[in-house]
This record gives sequence, C-alpha cells and structure tokens, in this order.
Amino acid sequence: MIEAEIVDIEVHDVRFPTSMWQIGNDSLHTNPNHACTYVIIHTNTKYKGYGIATTLGRGNEFGTKDVITEEEAIEMLKKDQSRKEERKKILESKGHPAYTADIGWSFSNQQIRSACKKFKKLEFKEYKIYVGPTIPVSWKKCNLIRNVIGKRSDKILIVDANQFWDKDEAIFSVKSFNKTRPYFIEEPTSPDDVLGHVAIRAALKKLKYPVRVSCGETCANRVLFKQFLKFDGVDFWNINVGRLGGVNEALAVYFMAKKHSIPVWGHAGEVGSGEMIQHLQIWNFICLSEFTDIKIEYKSQQHGYFEDPVFIRNAAYLLPNRPGFSTQLKNKCIMRWSYPEGTRWKYLFATKRFKNELNYQKKLR
Repeated sequence: MIEAEIVDIEVHDVRFPTSMWQIGNDSLHTNPNHACTYVIIHTNTKYKGYGIATTLGRGNEFGTKDVITEEEAIEMLKKDQSRKEERKKILESKGHPAYTADIGWSFSNQQIRSACKKFKKLEFKEYKIYVGPTIPVSWKKCNLIRNVIGKRSDKILIVDANQFWDKDEAIFSVKSFNKTRPYFIEEPTSPDDVLGHVAIRAALKKLKYPVRVSCGETCANRVLFKQFLKFDGVDFWNINVGRLGGVNEALAVYFMAKKHSIPVWGHAGEVGSGEMIQHLQIWNFICLSEFTDIKIEYKSQQHGYFEDPVFIRNAAYLLPNRPGFSTQLKNKCIMRWSYPEGTRWKYLFATKRFKNELNYQKKLR
C-alpha cells in the first residue's frame, strides 16, 4: 500500500488526425479523429497515476444484486483454483487471442485486400469489417474479405454496423450478405433498443448461415447489460471499459456474464483501450470465464505512444510486463498531439492540411 497525497492533477486533450487516412471512418462515424482525455495524478512521492477517459463515467460503487449477489461473486472467484494455474500457463506461453479490426474502414478495395493479406500472414483468424453506407457496398466488402481470407470455417468474418441500422434494416441487410458467412454482427442497431436486438437475433438465427449478435461497445452502464440478459438479446458481449464507469462497473458486467454463460470479448477501438482492456480480459480468462475462445480486438494505431504498449505475436496479446492499466503516455506524445497547441497540430494548421476545430489559434497568441 502506497502512502501518498495527491498534490496536483494534470489534464491533456490528446488527439490524432486519423481522419486524414480514413482510420476510424465508417458509415456512422464520418471523419473522426482518435482522441482521449489523458490525466496524470501527481503525489508528494515519486509515484504518479495515469488515466485515460474517452467518455463520461459514473461513480465507483457498482453492483447488480438482483442479478448476482456478493456471495455468488466471491464463490465464483474461489472455485477452480487448479484451472486458474492451467489458464495462466496458457496465456504465458501463447498470449491472449486477438482478432483484427484493421482491415477496412472507409478503405478502397485494394486497401482492404492488402490489409487482409497482411493480417493473414500474421496468423489472424478473425477479421472485422465495418458496414458500408449501402447494402451493395456492404456486400462487396464482405465478399472481398471472404475471398481473400478463404472460405474455411476457421477463417471468421465479423461485421460491425456501429448502430447504423434500425431493426428491420439490420435484418434485411445481414440477409443480403449472408452468403459470406459472417460469424456475428456487432451493434446492428442502437444498444438502447434492447427489444430490437431480440428481434434481430431471432431473425438471424433462421438464416441459411446463422449469424450471432453482439453488443456492448457503447453500453454506458451495467444496467443495459442486465436488460440484454433479461430479454436474451445477444450472444456475445463486447466490453468497453472506457465507456463504463471504470474497473468496478466492468467487473459487475463480467460477473453477470459468468453467471449466465455469456462470452465476453474485449473492445479495443480507441486510444489506450487495448492497453486497458487486456488487463481485464486476462483476469477474466484466468479467474472467471468458462470459455477459452474469447478474444480481444486489435487495432494497430497509437500504441507506440504508450510507455507500456500492447504487444501482439501470433495473433495474440502478450502478457503485460507491469501491473496497472498501462495508460501512461510518453512525454513526446503530449508535446506533439496535445490539442491544439501540440507541435504536430500546429504544423498541420500552418500547412492548412487540417482545420483547427476549436479555433484556438488567436487565443493562444
């Protein structure tokens, strides 16, 4: 236990111009730039705390006692001690399985083809693509990827709609590219439409190639997950610790999933989210989950700016070397990409390659 007093809090608005390369672009999110609020907590000792937030959170006491009690959660953690050692050895030797979401945003066909070939060589088996603005575009994307990665059952296609459709449109759209055999559709509609997910899941089960339904990336609290449980609305949960109210609320979601045998995959689509979620998914794999085929999303952007970045080998996250949340950014990142006074942003504004969205330049002079 470290005895220290907080003496200062340092906050940075860190942004990366990813829209210049269509990274992060999809049918719903047009020209977004990856960003995060980066916080450094200074103490009166040598120790500092580092944190990243991409959305608003809540308090830090979270529970869903109508779904799972404290006693049940404690019992889950005490069970299967021998299995924990076995699971730990698996991760130490192989790492935690990952899937790639780097094969296509609003990319050209050639970019998608090249990205698929790259990750195929890196031994990835699961490939995630984002839907297009129209059904024909979505069909072409899915068909292109399927042709590149192959039609074997161990080459898995994942499709992410990022809430782009309503219920009926989601069902119709997935039917249109069902021949490409997507494993599951992520966020087919708004996560608030729990009953819509129920209807979508029921319809997609009846297709020639049944398609599972996943949700969770933009679920803002544990209550939404509880509603999905009540109505049996999804097959997988994708947990986003940056969207939830921190670690404690994420743990509540993991325990609910354990009790009801729901696989939990890790979302890692924003700045630092891969660094954070790896710790929770590793804990879940060793201590809680009954499943061995759970995955963590992998995107290759911005990891080099972290002091403890994620490392991928043979399509798996290697175990981090240090405990914590791996959210400490390097000083050079703050100098370059703090918005709008960072050196790289000033260059982009000066060369007119990028417009200052906050129009701070006059205020800074």
